[in-house]
Amino acid sequence: YVLLGAGLTRDRNPEGRRLTSLTFGIGGHITPFRRPLFFDIDLVGTDFYDWNDWIEDHNAVEKRNLNSLRLQIGWQFARHLAVLAGPTLNVQVAPDDLDRAPRGVDAMEKVWHHDGYTVRLYPGLVAGLQF
Repeated sequence: YVLLGAGLTRDRNPEGRRLTSLTFGIGGHITPFRRPLFFDIDLVGTDFYDWNDWIEDHNAVEKRNLNSLRLQIGWQFARHLAVLAGPTLNVQVAPDDLDRAPRGVDAMEKVWHHDGYTVRLYPGLVAGLQF
């Protein structure tokens, strides 16, 4: 399956404008037993940027990027309703001035700095509804 998303974040650029996000991902849905139990595995990438900068010159925009590997277990309640949750492994790459540290993962996070960029590797959790 394919995941698509767009959003408005709480983050702001240095000029104070709110950042937007675009998400794209691919995933697989596994039902090893009869329903309602299932497993999903996703690879998801999200870009965070100032919309005005993106419209002017998308290729020149330096932005924060978050990539996630998500392993989830789910329970199908009805044909078009399921709940799912699971761990994630996240890699965030950002120019140093746009870097944003995730909350609550300090002890489990690895951080590298190279040529004006910050790379963060950290675990996370995901939970949600599937329609």
